[in-house]
Amino acid sequence: MSKAQHSVTDDGYTAVGCGAEIALGALHATAGAGMSLEARAIAALEAAAHFSTGVRAPFTVVDTAEHD
Repeated sequence: MSKAQHSVTDDGYTAVGCGAEIALGALHATAGAGMSLEARAIAALEAAAHFSTGVRAPFTVVDTAEHD
């Protein structure tokens, strides 16, 4: 059984898998940039795909937050 790579931050986001550290860097870099959450997620995934051979498009972003 393999263990998933999982990174959690105090900044309100997390990333999993072989591109997690790259994705976290992109999420940190886009914090406060006025981007939507979906745009930040896609930017993080694209950065991870660019620098990690284990991450590739297509990506699906799913909003799991409860809304009023």
